[in-house]
Amino acid sequence: MVDTQFSDRRLAALYDLFCPWDERGDFAFYLPLVMSARSVLDVGCGTGALLRRAREDGHTGRLCGLDPGAAGGGAGVPGCGVGAR
Repeated sequence: MVDTQFSDRRLAALYDLFCPWDERGDFAFYLPLVMSARSVLDVGCGTGALLRRAREDGHTGRLCGLDPGAAGGGAGVPGCGVGAR
């Protein structure tokens, strides 16, 4: 089942404002794993914040996000579906 906030692009765009990087303890665990991989498929990427951060931090490989929400998984939310360089 898809959460309403990820079905509406306007609400999905606000999600990262209400759940900033600093308050997400799981990203500290996952980011090193993403950075050490050549390619990453983030299933359930939400708004793609983890993939965007990996790219900003210098990941040069393929980063791809997939989310069941209509507004996630690269369907108009910047950063999810970051792709290959």
